[in-house]
Amino acid sequence: MKSILLAALLAFVSFAPQAQAFDDVRELKVVMEEMGNIFKALGKSVAQGKVGAPELASARQLVKLVEESATLLPDLSTFPNRDAAAKRYLDLTAQLLVVMKDAEAAISRADAAAALAALEAAKELRKLGHDEFKL
Repeated sequence: MKSILLAALLAFVSFAPQAQAFDDVRELKVVMEEMGNIFKALGKSVAQGKVGAPELASARQLVKLVEESATLLPDLSTFPNRDAAAKRYLDLTAQLLVVMKDAEAAISRADAAAALAALEAAKELRKLGHDEFKL
């Protein structure tokens, strides 16, 4: 499943429109900050057992932001093997996407425990990615 999602994510990134105006592309830092704010608020709500429409909207927004972050590579200039680093970043992003889709599904069926477990897994992936890529 992970390899299929990674392949789909790579295909999405490869075929994304390349002729966008510079102003249309957001910086990865901006996307990450937006993700962090939504993620923290969603985590608090779900920890309190809230799994309603606002939480579902937040989860869906996070899924979109994770997809967007896959189109924006971090600065890889300090990595000796940039191709391997880019692959690692996309792999972590693909894993995060799976987990966030799990959280979205759990929230949609009002399963706070499963949503919280998925968000905890997402938190670990985010920490790992931030540590590895200094985000």
